[in-house]
Amino acid sequence: MKKVVGISFNNKGKIYNFNPATFILELNDKVIVETEKGLQFGYVASKMVEVEDEKIVNDLKPVVRIASKKDINAHE
Repeated sequence: MKKVVGISFNNKGKIYNFNPATFILELNDKVIVETEKGLQFGYVASKMVEVEDEKIVNDLKPVVRIASKKDINAHE
């Protein structure tokens, strides 16, 4: 079983699964995640859940950090 958290990049669009690592995340938390395009700002769109390993198709990219004030200002 792996922990998974759903992240949205525009707070209304598609939700992508990420590895929350050691972070305890709540809905609407602002985070920085690693994507194929580099680091991206996102919002927690679904609570953390545990998923069976077989149901995870691709390796999950990690949540790098909870967004700082600097990250939030840069995003705005």
